[in-house]
Amino acid sequence: MAIGADLAALLSERDIIANTTSRPTDIEIRLKALYAFRRHDSIALKELSADPAACAKVDRASRQFRQLFEHKYQKSGSTTGYAHLLALAFPERVAQLRPTSRNRYLLASGRGARLPEEDGLCASPYLIAPELDAGNIEGRIFLAAWFDSESLRQACAQLISTVQSIFWDKETETVITRQEERFLKLTLSSTPLRLPDHEAVRQAMLDGIRLLGIAALPWTREALEFKARVLSLRCWQPTAGWPDLEDTTLQATISNWLGPYLDKIASRVDLQKINLSDIMRNLLTWQMLGRLDQEAPTHITAPSGSRLRLSYIPGQPPVLAVRLQEMFGLADTPHICQGQIPVILHLLSPARRPIQITKDLRGFWNSTYQQVRKELMGRYPKHNWPEDPWTAIPTAGVKKQEKFSVNRKNNQE
Repeated sequence: MAIGADLAALLSERDIIANTTSRPTDIEIRLKALYAFRRHDSIALKELSADPAACAKVDRASRQFRQLFEHKYQKSGSTTGYAHLLALAFPERVAQLRPTSRNRYLLASGRGARLPEEDGLCASPYLIAPELDAGNIEGRIFLAAWFDSESLRQACAQLISTVQSIFWDKETETVITRQEERFLKLTLSSTPLRLPDHEAVRQAMLDGIRLLGIAALPWTREALEFKARVLSLRCWQPTAGWPDLEDTTLQATISNWLGPYLDKIASRVDLQKINLSDIMRNLLTWQMLGRLDQEAPTHITAPSGSRLRLSYIPGQPPVLAVRLQEMFGLADTPHICQGQIPVILHLLSPARRPIQITKDLRGFWNSTYQQVRKELMGRYPKHNWPEDPWTAIPTAGVKKQEKFSVNRKNNQE
């Protein structure tokens, strides 16, 4: 084909368009200049800023290409089909305009490329760029031809495939499911998938959670406390087989423990549907759940009868925040984990302000209580502050304590 020889000659010889700062990249302009040279149209050559000597070299090279392939020489005066030929010869140089840009392109090879901002081919949806420089980030396009997606489908049908694309999108924080028509690294069209593969969606969701980190999961107070209790027992009983629920381990093994619960979960918002407390509990056997409740209980009953929550931090004794008056009559600090771990008592005022931290309740009654009692009597005169904490009745409320004081006074009378 004559135009094929012309294209080969144009790409192999010096550019026939004069070297100016605004030299266009469009190959069609060069073909028109070559055909004007063959017609001896000097006016057209001048209008196109073409170099006649360079045109003569390209014309000779084109003749040689035709002779090489044993085609009879016929002068060509049409540019029809040249982009089709270039796409066949340089499929990896097909370029697609990037979104929100008018001169930056993505090549089918995966590289970036750009046109000069003033070039006439800017904003073309597709180009073929047979000549461009290497560039560190984006190559500069020196020669290009206008193209469109339909022409590409006709020219390179064998390189176009239809694939399902299921991936985590960082911007929307959702799993995107699409059917895409692809040409090498370019996406020609994309439509939502009606029935995406559930396992592929699950894996994409896991990819998203890995990027977000497990802190993005809906950790309720109950779930966090459960995790802390298990980790505490793992620290106190290292050979008992308690599972490792550290964040780093959970992050590394997320597909194992969380993956099975990601049905119909396809976004960060959907994660709120997950019950992490139940998932954490399912990591323990029935026997271990029983031991957990016995050896690291969620609550302790104070002498006053109040059921009070224990606070766990892995590697440390648990903390019990309790009003001082609720502990009257108790001699020894409560222990958990088969009596091995003493509870740290945060003894509070009636206003729930800390007044003493201890893990030796007996020592507190014997040595510090009387001094604390004097201070509290001044600040909270309506409350009962007995001299003997060992025999005093523990109380949880003001009214009970006032009633106790009245009864005590009547008994004394």
